[in-house]
Amino acid sequence: APSIINRAFSKEQFWDGRAASLEEQAKGPLTNPVEMGMPSHDAVVKKISAIKGYREWFKRVFGNDVNIDDLAKAIATFERTVVSGGSRMDRFTFGDKSALTEAEKRGFELFEGKARCVQCHNGFNFTDEQYHNIGVGWDTGKVDLGRYTVTKRREHIGAFKTPSLREITTTDPYMHNGSIETLEEVIEFYNRGGVGNPFLDIEMKRPSASLEEMLDALDKIEGLVKLESNEGATLNLTRRDKADLLAFLKALDGKGWKKIEEPESFPK
Repeated sequence: APSIINRAFSKEQFWDGRAASLEEQAKGPLTNPVEMGMPSHDAVVKKISAIKGYREWFKRVFGNDVNIDDLAKAIATFERTVVSGGSRMDRFTFGDKSALTEAEKRGFELFEGKARCVQCHNGFNFTDEQYHNIGVGWDTGKVDLGRYTVTKRREHIGAFKTPSLREITTTDPYMHNGSIETLEEVIEFYNRGGVGNPFLDIEMKRPSASLEEMLDALDKIEGLVKLESNEGATLNLTRRDKADLLAFLKALDGKGWKKIEEPESFPK
């Protein structure tokens, strides 16, 4: 499941973007057979309505009897409080050059340069909010269609939403199917160019040249051959590169959400 950290700043929800809001997202797990498994939203409302304390809260907060829309609004409102910020990287960005170690600074340079992470993981939340096919699962017997199930657009086959990298050390396992357990393995995955397939994202195909350089090369045979290939470009990261990049990723852990505590009691 995608992390709910900083989902308040996201657009579409879920890996395939099928929910347009957090309220819509909140309704999904209630009836998903592999999550809460309720037979219907009506059954959810009936179950919550049977609890006197919840009936009173709904009247007090929403002025209504228990209903699925207000229930989803309550869940989404909580999700919007799960926010991460104030990381050492944030402090570095705002002028505290001592906030990062030398290894982390080198990792930041790799992030924006040789490793090309910033092509998709950009902005304050380290995500472009777009969908990309990086090849996860294409070397197995089962391929998830991803964003294609929503848009039916050929270029979205196998594409999934770029996740935020904030709190990345606490949101394992990684990838849309949880198939990679550690950040070290994630770095290795990208270093070897992901997994080749007919719908691999262009950002996985182009080598370390800038996007502008690759666009200039489109009228040349070698440029066309590379971009028409089903294989991703390797990053050729050294052992120190990998260690530095990992160090930088750890500097994205922040504050805020860790102060959230579970309720001491629930309505009865």
